[in-house]
Amino acid sequence: MIVEIIGWVGAGTLLLAYGLLSAKRIGAGVTYQLLNLAGAVGLAVNAVAHGAWPSACLNLIWLLIGLVALRKERSQLHRVGDEVDPADQPVGDRDGQHVGPGHVPDDQAGLAVDLDR
Repeated sequence: MIVEIIGWVGAGTLLLAYGLLSAKRIGAGVTYQLLNLAGAVGLAVNAVAHGAWPSACLNLIWLLIGLVALRKERSQLHRVGDEVDPADQPVGDRDGQHVGPGHVPDDQAGLAVDLDR
């Protein structure tokens, strides 16, 4: 039963990573890679437990690709210092301004029209 839960959590984590990336809620940075790693581990554990070797190999390769990508991200962060990786910020927030409901970016604040007057 625990192996089934691990597999389902892995599948859900991979779908979450892909969904967030596709919706531009995250970039292809550290967060995306960590979600991919967690998902690949979960699916690999499930595949090995069930003797599904093609799926196990696929997920182990997926895991290795994620580890290499994380290593590259880490080396870039060390070169840049403490800067935030722009790929880890939502697309609408890349310039440091939150773009959400009810928020007017600073550079457009003077353009707002007050309809209650």
